Amino acid sequence: NEHESSYGKESARAAVSRNLLMMALKNNQDFPLLESHAGNQVEAYIKIFGDSSLQVASALSSHAMSMCPLGKTETAEQLLRSALKIQQSSDAAAGKSEMAVTLHNLALLLRNTKRYEECIPVYEQSQEIWRGLNRQVQLAVSKKDMAEALVS
Repeated sequence: NEHESSYGKESARAAVSRNLLMMALKNNQDFPLLESHAGNQVEAYIKIFGDSSLQVASALSSHAMSMCPLGKTETAEQLLRSALKIQQSSDAAAGKSEMAVTLHNLALLLRNTKRYEECIPVYEQSQEIWRGLNRQVQLAVSKKDMAEALVS
C-alpha cells in the first residue's frame, strides 16, 4: 500500500510494537497509560495506512475500549462510531468480523450506560454478521450480553 511504502517498514514495525505494548498495558490494567498509547497508535496508523483503512478502524476501536474504564464513554462512543464508518465501507471479510466486534463493543457501552433500548438493535446487527460468518461462539456471547440488557 502506498502509505506503508512511503513511511517504510520501520514505521510499520513500530506500529506493531506499539500494539503489543498496548496489549500488555491492558493485561496489567494500566488504563491511563493504555489510553495515551492507543491515541498514539491511531495517529501512527493514519500516517502508515491512510485514514480509511481497516487498521485505523481497529486502532480507533482499541482506543475507545481503553477509555471506557476511565469513564470517558462519550468519547469512546464517538471513536467506535468512527471505526464503524470505516468498517462499513469495506468489502473485506476481515472488515466484517472487525465490524461485528466493534458493534458488540458499542452495544456493551450503550448497555453499561443504561441505554438499553439503543443497545438492542446494535447487538442484533453484530449477531447478523456473526451468523453470516458462521461464528457460533461470538454469536452466543452476543446473545447472552443482549439478554442481560433485556432484563435490566
